Amino acid sequence: MIFKRIRDIVVSTVHEGLDKLENPVALLKQYLRDVEVEISNAERAIAHQVVLENRHVSLVTDTKALIAKRARQAQLAVETGDEEIAKVALQEKIQLEARLAAYEQQLEALATHSETLNNQLRDLQEKYSDMQAKKRVLLARAQAAKTSHALTCTLNSIDTESAVRGFARMEERVAWMEANAEASQRARNNYVKLNTFGADSELQDKVEAELAKLKASQEA
Repeated sequence: MIFKRIRDIVVSTVHEGLDKLENPVALLKQYLRDVEVEISNAERAIAHQVVLENRHVSLVTDTKALIAKRARQAQLAVETGDEEIAKVALQEKIQLEARLAAYEQQLEALATHSETLNNQLRDLQEKYSDMQAKKRVLLARAQAAKTSHALTCTLNSIDTESAVRGFARMEERVAWMEANAEASQRARNNYVKLNTFGADSELQDKVEAELAKLKASQEA
């Protein structure tokens, strides 16, 4: 049967290829090429079948015309009293009628076979169209899977725990730097306060000394 190979392709779905370690994109394209070859073969077979069918249509038409001609010849021979000519014409007519029956039988068989081939070709073309639609979906899925796999490999190549620990150390380091800066600021403020307090005490002592001198001069 013409479509034996393509039947095997259709039964073995594209998903089976994806389960293998082969390239799914290459497999999908190969499956479609195989179907395209079978479609081309089927179209050639149908074209040959059409030629045969047309040839038998011509044979049937020509044979019917000859039968009608021999019938007229036999009739004319009888009318003219020429029985021998009438017998020859009738003999050929009978032979042509037997031949016509065979031609018509062959034409019917050819027409039936042509219809079968056309139905199989339409079925094959529908399957091809479905496979093309599935190909687009599967290619998108394959690309998504490839991208996901690449992302997973990238993430796996990163030492996440080490990165987290590194961030924690940096956080502690920044906190220590902030605490150190705050401590330095507090120490500076205390120093300024101490110096200011010391200067005020000295000034007050001088004021008290001058005041004592003034009081002593008044008493004298």
